[in-house]
Amino acid sequence: MMKKEVDFIGIGTIKSGTSFLADLLMQHPDVLWASKKEVNYFNEFEVTGNINPYSNLPLSFYYSFFKEKNNLDIKQGEFSPIYIYDQNTLIRIKKIFPQIKVLVAIRNPVQRAYSHYWYSINFTKIIPKDISFDKALTQYPFLLELGLYSSMIRNTISTFSPENTLILTFDQLINNTAESIRSTYNFIGVSTDFSPSIKKVNESKQVKNVMLDKLYGFPGKVKNFLLEKEILSEPAFQVILKSRLYNWINYKKYNAIDKNVESFNKPRMQKETKDFLYSFYYEDVIKLEHLTGFDLAAWKNPSSET
Repeated sequence: MMKKEVDFIGIGTIKSGTSFLADLLMQHPDVLWASKKEVNYFNEFEVTGNINPYSNLPLSFYYSFFKEKNNLDIKQGEFSPIYIYDQNTLIRIKKIFPQIKVLVAIRNPVQRAYSHYWYSINFTKIIPKDISFDKALTQYPFLLELGLYSSMIRNTISTFSPENTLILTFDQLINNTAESIRSTYNFIGVSTDFSPSIKKVNESKQVKNVMLDKLYGFPGKVKNFLLEKEILSEPAFQVILKSRLYNWINYKKYNAIDKNVESFNKPRMQKETKDFLYSFYYEDVIKLEHLTGFDLAAWKNPSSET
């Protein structure tokens, strides 16, 4: 009998190579992927602190993004890098999938914060273009907070067990891709003989079509306006969220965005800001080294960046 099963979930972290890792996983012939790029179902809150409307929908909504399978050799999963930031989210996942395997990618938190800043300007539109990085660090605390990995990793390992947790660094993914993806294939239980096509990582991107760029954040603005003005009730909005039409439109939107991006050369971070960030994360990186056994000396030294 065929049934929908989820064998692995990528749970973090944002702007740490998760899209690159997901692409390498999706290429494997024995891996099935959720029909939505990031399902973002189990997290109660979004990075901004707003309530995630998907989290209150029934579990059947989550399963609707997956296929039925009748072959145990096939492994199915998704990657929602927001999951790792809240322990309640991890507990919720564990309760539903007791034997789930989780994947975590982490990155130099200074580089992660700067990348997230530009992503929040160019894509999610959370941060206005006229807000400098220095000001954004104060006005948008998630830029800093999401790079404090040690407690997240500790919660992940204690929730899912070391055996069911795979942690990779951005540096490993980029500099030793073949070994990293082989260990990932082995971890989720598919053949390590498959060699994916490895594309150059274009980490900094922006939407090149001006009209698409303007449309990207428009649905969210309309939704917030309708809810704030009480034109649309929360229950009615949840009905819309569950509709196939809404999710089809979202799917097409993200597809269009993915096909209309171009390279974006970030300006250099100011030295004073960089020094502050390395100091801010220093103690947490030491804790992370003890938890993972990784040598993260470069993450503690601002002069290590070229």
